Amino acid sequence: MPLIRVLALLGSGKRNMNPLTTKFEGEARLLAQALVATVRQPLLILDSSFRVLTANKGFYDMFRISNSETEGCVLFDLGNGQWNIPLLRKLLEHILPDQSEVNGFEVNHSFPIIGERVMILNARTLVQRPNEPPLIFLAIEDATKRIAKTHELELSRDFAEGVIETLRDPLLILDVELNVLSANAAFYKSFPYAAEETEGRKLYDLNNRDWNIPALSTLLENTVLKNSSFRDFELDHVFPGLGHRILLLNGRRVYEKGERTDKILLVMEDITERRRQESSIRFQADALNRVNDAVIAIDKAGGLTYWNSRAERLLSIPSKSSEGIQLANICTHLEGESPGALFEISSEEQPWREYRVRLKDSDDEYYLESSATTNFEKNGKPAGSLVVLRDVTVKKKAEIRLKRMNEELDLFTSIASHDLQEPLRMVSMYMGLMAKAYQGKLGPDADTYIGFAVDGTKRMKALIDDLLKYARFEAGGEKLRRVALNRIVKEVLHDLQVSIKEMHATVQVPDLPEVISDEAQMRQVFQNLIGNAIKYRSQERAPIVTVATEKTPTEWVISVRDNGTGFDMAFADRIFKMFQRLETKTSVS
Repeated sequence: MPLIRVLALLGSGKRNMNPLTTKFEGEARLLAQALVATVRQPLLILDSSFRVLTANKGFYDMFRISNSETEGCVLFDLGNGQWNIPLLRKLLEHILPDQSEVNGFEVNHSFPIIGERVMILNARTLVQRPNEPPLIFLAIEDATKRIAKTHELELSRDFAEGVIETLRDPLLILDVELNVLSANAAFYKSFPYAAEETEGRKLYDLNNRDWNIPALSTLLENTVLKNSSFRDFELDHVFPGLGHRILLLNGRRVYEKGERTDKILLVMEDITERRRQESSIRFQADALNRVNDAVIAIDKAGGLTYWNSRAERLLSIPSKSSEGIQLANICTHLEGESPGALFEISSEEQPWREYRVRLKDSDDEYYLESSATTNFEKNGKPAGSLVVLRDVTVKKKAEIRLKRMNEELDLFTSIASHDLQEPLRMVSMYMGLMAKAYQGKLGPDADTYIGFAVDGTKRMKALIDDLLKYARFEAGGEKLRRVALNRIVKEVLHDLQVSIKEMHATVQVPDLPEVISDEAQMRQVFQNLIGNAIKYRSQERAPIVTVATEKTPTEWVISVRDNGTGFDMAFADRIFKMFQRLETKTSVS
């Protein structure tokens, strides 16, 4: 029989003189006393003036008080008044008289000996007999640890919920059937779904089955549902209405004490933009590694933070796996015109500067053009510098060779102009005098030979003049500029008008373009082509010369065609060589 029921029977106030009833009451009282003595929960029996009639061992053990200090004393006076608790007085003096039974009344009190305690009190009024004051039965439960644990769990739950809500990454809480129990604010911000359309629904069915993704299904069913977890699973998917997304998923199956089933936490980080930037950076790095220029980034402390493959080869920079490479270490491997100047910030007036350097312990010599600019952080503060080094060694050495060749050509033209032409002028002069003095006096053969000699000196002078023109052209010629070919050809035809009239020649010229060229050279080309077409004509018909043009995507093709005798294509290579012609004067034997 329950203890409270036994005590209720003892205090029912009903007297029955039946011997059996009297015997039962006696046995019940003995049983109640035995229960009070043996139960572990602290128990007190008080009279109507709240004096302690009896207490059990559980009470004495918990509150560390003796029997002599308890029984017969008013409850509120126990332990030097430590039981004079306002809430306890309220229970016994005001609540219990009206209700006769109170359960689960919580009292929080600090006892000098045992410290802070949270007690759950159950009290009941027990009526003994008519005209006798009732007794009060008081059961005490020490709920300090239980309530502290409950409070701790509530705090933990509040903390966890707070963390979940403040996470910047979307989070879903699923049950083992993959139904969505809840989602945080970040999820609804990233995926514009309504809460009522999300919570309580299976993950795969969200938003018209946007999340019915085979890779995700395999992941959850083969890992999390098998009491496991996963980290950094990359999900690449196109969500209708949202577009392409790359999500980094982390999942874990957790067991929460007191809950009936496990839960699954699914955290997702949108790394779409990060992957796009990484791809862009890889593309830029690949592009920089393909250019011929060396690119180097240097921080404020003089450390190399980036260099492309061209810089690594050009300056013998150690492998990129090396750390702490300093600019000073690179400069010590260079010899030349102040190697450190290569990396100094360029001015607007001179964005590129040229330097001649040599690698130590190497025969490699370079001509480098350097351009350096300040590199800035996001906050606008200088972060270091970005340097571009352009290897112009081939170009520079070609310029040196060309300069030397030009100097040699200048020397040659000087010799040709003076040392070669001077004896030629002398021969020409005396042959002319001989022709005048002995014309018809030495016989016809002598006149012919003298004529050949005079003509040869003229042709020799023409060859030397042509050679000088060619040398000057190879040395650089005139500066190229835009030339109107219509004007050039018109002037050439004006110079050839006597030959055109004498030979009854026809010259057909279309509208010609403007080209970038040397005007004098173009004039000479048309003069020679049209003049030769008239000169080397057919004897049976008047010469017809046709100039034609053709525009290609990259150039103008201009041709000159005539109806003359032409030449055997077997001599095509010869006719376009320097100082060569197919027709010459026949020697007289």
